[in-house]
Formats: sequence, structure tokens, C-alpha cells
Amino acid sequence: MTRVYGENTPFSTTSYSEFANNFIKQATLPTVNPWGCHVSNTWQNSEFQIPSNEVLKDWQMTNEVQLVSDGEGNVKILLVSAPASHEIAFIDWISFTFKRHTFMDYYIGLDESLINDVCIERMGEKLNDIFGFKIGQKRKNGKNFYEQCYEITNHEGVGVGDLCIGGQADSLLVMIQGQGCMMGDYGWQNRLYDFLRSAHNAKITRLDLAHDDYDGTYLDIDDLNERESMGEFYYFGKPARVTWFGDWKYLDRDKLGRTLQIGCRSSDKLLRAYEKGKQLGDKNSDWLRLEVELKAKHTLIPFEAIINPSDYFINLYPCFKKLFQYEDQAQSRIEYVKRSVSIQIEKGVQIIRHQFGRWLGFFREWFGDDEACMHALAHKFSVPKRFELTKQDWSRIENSLSPT
Repeated sequence: MTRVYGENTPFSTTSYSEFANNFIKQATLPTVNPWGCHVSNTWQNSEFQIPSNEVLKDWQMTNEVQLVSDGEGNVKILLVSAPASHEIAFIDWISFTFKRHTFMDYYIGLDESLINDVCIERMGEKLNDIFGFKIGQKRKNGKNFYEQCYEITNHEGVGVGDLCIGGQADSLLVMIQGQGCMMGDYGWQNRLYDFLRSAHNAKITRLDLAHDDYDGTYLDIDDLNERESMGEFYYFGKPARVTWFGDWKYLDRDKLGRTLQIGCRSSDKLLRAYEKGKQLGDKNSDWLRLEVELKAKHTLIPFEAIINPSDYFINLYPCFKKLFQYEDQAQSRIEYVKRSVSIQIEKGVQIIRHQFGRWLGFFREWFGDDEACMHALAHKFSVPKRFELTKQDWSRIENSLSPT
């Protein structure tokens, strides 16, 4: 019996028909559209037969099946994400934050110690509505400087991401991995877009966009490397850091696959081009994947990139418009934004409380009087340079300073 692996859960099969039936029964795996299913040459040369549309009729429209050989006669059947019709890119990772004030109606009046639990419960409901996911086990440690971290799973317990809460200016962080983007219920992009627009201070912090050329018909890693040398991957008018992985010197003589990385993990934009088929074990595969990792350090990632990923993908590098036949009607771009140095009153209070709250609490008791404490610690009145005051703020200041 041949051992066949799905993207996430292994199972065995002796024929494609059995695979299809097992696949539909595997609730941990998403389904694919038979009419948009890409079948590689590896499959066509195998002993298996393509399943009928009847067998595959329930498979979702946003995924494909890709097959690779391990060089020993075994075929690996992989679920892969695929762009929607007339699109060239799909989302392979998304992280976003928002304020817990989004759920204020559900916790107003409750003790502070209960608020995070309420937000976790409500976010679990949102994850189910948007993706068909749920909150899983609490992890042993926090993550990304948050105090608590919970696993996000599909309803069969397969991990697809993380939910973080606690600290970080009363925000929540949601991270959906590549397999989560693939496993999400059909149409999750539109539902997530609507949620982020309604959430309080929502922000996309990371967005990975990807494209697959399964047969190597228009993407070649050596060509991409040459294009980089010609300045077609410049970042703000200058070359980014380039890193090569794999056997570049001898042109991958063992056919294990090479990777071209343009940019670094700490930058706002990082491109990885790699020979995915070979790295999965198929030495004769021409499958090449492009992945662009975007981070909101000095950029603003628009919510529209969730529902129109191709419009933004095509404009990420100058050469993309030469490589892909795609008309970007909106000319959508990820805009560079200068980091704001202004701080509003609410944010200023959060900074003081976070950095000096314990000190202020101690001195308050030490002096025994709030006015004496502030007199001892505060400077003469002046507006800090980074403060951005509204008209209402100025009116309040003027009223407090005016003689009674």
C-alpha cells in the first residue's frame, strides 16, 4: 500500500478513487474544486487515474491538488492553495491586531481580571463565524510579548494559528498560518475584511502573498536571480539583501531545490523564490513558488489587500508586471508611511502607566498625598513635543489653568 501524505494529515491509499473518497471523509482537510484542479505531469505519468467530477463535487473552489514523486515510485498528494478565478496571488499567512474595546459591550462593568476571558470567548465566536475555526488549548507560554497565547484549530483539532492577549496596550493578536488560510471556510476573506473594518484600531501586521508556477512555464529561479542583478527587485531605489540557499555553485546537481531570498526577516518586505517540487522530493519537478512576506513596520497594509491580493501583489516589484499577465485596474500599492511621532492623551497615559506605574504607586503612598506626590515628581507645565492635542484637550487645559 502506497503511503500518501496530505498537506497536514497522512493517510494511505492504493488508488486515486480511494484517495478521493478518503479525502472527503478527512474532515481535518479542506476540499478542492475539481474544475480548477491543476494536475502536474508527475500525475499524468503515474498509474493512477484522475477522479470523476462526481467524486470531487463537494471540494471547495479555492484549493488545488498537486502531486510530486519522491523518486522511488511513490506519489505525494498535496493540498495547495490557489488564487481565485482571474487572480494571480493568494494569501498564505495573515496576522492582525485590534483593541479589546471591540468587545466592550460584553465586558463593561466586569472586574478587570475577567475581561481577557470574555474577549477570548468572543474572539472564538468570531473565528468560527469567519473561518470555521475555534480556540484550542492554552499554550504554556505567551508569544510575541503577549502574556497569554491560545492555539487556534479547526473543528477537528488541527492547529492553524494562534490567539494572543494580555498586555500590549490591551490588544489581541491573531495569527493564521498558511494551512489555516487554506482550510478556512469558503469566503473567509470577505468576512475577515468586514470584521477588521468594524474592529477598534484594527491593523494587519503581517500578510504573505504567494504564487505557484507548477510546471515552470514562466518562472525560473535562475532568471529571477538574473533579474535581481539587473535591479528589478530594488527596494526604495536600492538593492535589498540577497541570500542564496541550496547548491547554486553547481546548479543544484543533486536536484534538492534552491531558494533565492531577497530582503531580510526584519524588513517590511521579503521575497522567497524556491523550487518547491524538488524540496518536497520530486527531482524532476519544475514547480516554483514565489512568496512575499509583508510586515507593517514602516508600511500600511490596507484591508483591501485581503479581498484583492493580486492587485497588491503585482505592484510589489517592477518585474512582476513583466512576469504575470494581469491587469491591475486599481493600481493598488502597499504604501510606505513615516512612523508617527505624535501621541494622544490616552496613549500617553498608557505609556506612563506601563513604564512608571509601579514607581508612581510607590511614591503616592510614600508622600501620602496626590498633590504632594505630583509636586515632587512633575516638571513645570509644558506640552510635550510629541503630544497631539485636540481642541477639546486644549479647552480642558485652559480651564484648569485659569484662575478661579
